[in-house]
Amino acid sequence: MKRPWMPMYWGDFQAKTSHLSTEECGAYLLLISHYWCHGSVPQTQLTRSRAARLSLKKWKAIEPIIQAFFDAELRHSRIDEEIEKSTKISAK
Repeated sequence: MKRPWMPMYWGDFQAKTSHLSTEECGAYLLLISHYWCHGSVPQTQLTRSRAARLSLKKWKAIEPIIQAFFDAELRHSRIDEEIEKSTKISAK
């Protein structure tokens, strides 16, 4: 399902990502963008690296840092909540 907009709570984002480097922050933003559009992050390291626009080598170096934002099944509870809200609004 294509969602027309993704709410972004910059205060929350900044509070949770201030420890990230610029590259890590960019990779995380690209992954949550992919998650919003597709309902999940890609399932393999190679496809996650591509979604984050990083080489596989670079992705493997930062993956543990980025994966900390997702659960063991690569779900992101905040984005899931926002997808649910968006779906309800669109249904109206």
